[in-house]
Amino acid sequence: MTRQVFPNAQVAHVWAAQSQDEGRSGNGNLYFRGRTIYSYRESWPLAVILPDSYAPPEGEREAGWKYQRVVVLNTTSYSITTTGHLGDVRSALHGRDDIKIDASRDTVAAFARCAGCNLESDYWRDEYAKAKRALVTEAVEAMRAHAASFANPRKRCYLGWDEATNSSFDDTEENRIALVTDGGVQHIARVLNLSPADIPAYDVEALHESIRAAYRAYNDPKRIKAREKNAAKASLNALRTVASKVAKGERLSWKQESRLERTVTLALREHEAQALPLVRKMQERYARSEMGKLHALLNPDAHRIVEARRYGERTRTITPEQWQAGAHGALPSMYNYDAPTLVRRNGDTLETSRGAQVPFTHAVRAYQFASECKRTGQAWRTNGHTFHVGAFQLDEVDAAGNIRAGCHRIAFEEMERLALREVPHIVKPRFPLPVLVSAEA
Repeated sequence: MTRQVFPNAQVAHVWAAQSQDEGRSGNGNLYFRGRTIYSYRESWPLAVILPDSYAPPEGEREAGWKYQRVVVLNTTSYSITTTGHLGDVRSALHGRDDIKIDASRDTVAAFARCAGCNLESDYWRDEYAKAKRALVTEAVEAMRAHAASFANPRKRCYLGWDEATNSSFDDTEENRIALVTDGGVQHIARVLNLSPADIPAYDVEALHESIRAAYRAYNDPKRIKAREKNAAKASLNALRTVASKVAKGERLSWKQESRLERTVTLALREHEAQALPLVRKMQERYARSEMGKLHALLNPDAHRIVEARRYGERTRTITPEQWQAGAHGALPSMYNYDAPTLVRRNGDTLETSRGAQVPFTHAVRAYQFASECKRTGQAWRTNGHTFHVGAFQLDEVDAAGNIRAGCHRIAFEEMERLALREVPHIVKPRFPLPVLVSAEA
């Protein structure tokens, strides 16, 4: 009988592999049926693999092209646990050659209703077309919502990460305008094979002009002067509140702590006579904070014990070597999808650092197959032939013996390290063994 109960991360991996029709976690909170994976109940689908795949247009197809699955993900927030389930789903999809599209719960639920039905019937074909139109409509509304948010210069916006400077993009008018494009809308329309009539009307240039108009009003000299005056007055009031808390021995809120430097600067700029006595009272607060930092620096072991008791062992960070040795904790690279995949043995099971589990005997067969590919220098790719490893299957083994299976990319050196430790008798020497010649010969 096929195994159907897995840890949460394994449930997501088995669903992404589509190697069986059903599966669930031990408590039943995360489960899948066919193409849809759910959190807690069927009214909350997390993701759906659409029945039809995407193929590039004939003129854009390159050598070796293949159909791509389209996955629609539910990004409507509900609870911390459901958010964690969605993280497991994203992790299982990472590295796969799928097209992933974010959508609301209602749209994902509409696709989930169609996923297991006969799309040849008129009713379900119409329902599937309605779900596609709803998805592209959401993309248009999201573009308008971004433009409305960017048209508020008083609001700080995160505009993404700049790999060239290793920092976030500057929050400027030009960068905000550059992010308001219809590229996402056109991408969804192309992937879902929608006609222009299925896309709601929109005007990108009008959205850009709304941002420019907001910045023109925001940078008016009279408004700038009024804002500075109001900010200084508000900062003085905030400083009074903080000084009162310090006098009573109360702790400052996180918001007060994070804004303290800005509060002091603005208050001293316009109201120095009133703000200076209050600032002097804050020195005691800073002194206590520095003493706490000094204690942690001089007594690191005691500080770690206190932190472990306060936050629990779940937050304990471990090294890759400790994880490979069987320790439990958070790897520094656990949220870095590009970090190398680690493997370890736990009884009769092989565990990966991405949360997947397979029988150890299957992992041994995969290692032997990868070793043969490395020895012969011939790569292998699934093309009508499958190599099953537990609930998954290998997608590719390159000439160096490195394996790709779904979201996992496992280096041959990592597999060989574990094989030398657990099953050294199957490891073949990399180089010819030297021939020993006796002195008598």
